[in-house]
Amino acid sequence: MCGIAGAYQSNSQMDVNQMVMQMKHRGPDGDGVIPTETATLGHTRLAIVDVDRGHQPLQLSDAWIAFNGEIYNHMDLRHTRLKGQQFKMHTDTETVLRLYQHLGPAFVEILNGMFAFAISWQDELFLARDPLGIIHLATKLQKQTC
Repeated sequence: MCGIAGAYQSNSQMDVNQMVMQMKHRGPDGDGVIPTETATLGHTRLAIVDVDRGHQPLQLSDAWIAFNGEIYNHMDLRHTRLKGQQFKMHTDTETVLRLYQHLGPAFVEILNGMFAFAISWQDELFLARDPLGIIHLATKLQKQTC
């Protein structure tokens, strides 16, 4: 399971570096810390999808994201809500960031999965997590098997 950290200050890189080092066990496949205009984002990576190109924090133009989780319907969202866009990777992380840029904060309502993320774009910092996390998935699976 990846780890994300951050601070709502542009001069907090040392603090976020320390946070990332404290949770290195959550993501042994890489880490990164990036100061943006509105925040400093940190990430430790457990590489599962797009191992070679899925490093985080991830940048698309002037937007950054630190993401943990899995969006089960991200390929469907690429074909329906982001039709015609050129993707650089196969990660759900890129899908989440593009949806935010395209639809704004309300896009979280169409995500199916377990997730937590921080997005820094222009002068905004947007934080979100799914309502129930892994409990939501377990409940869904339990209902399907009854």
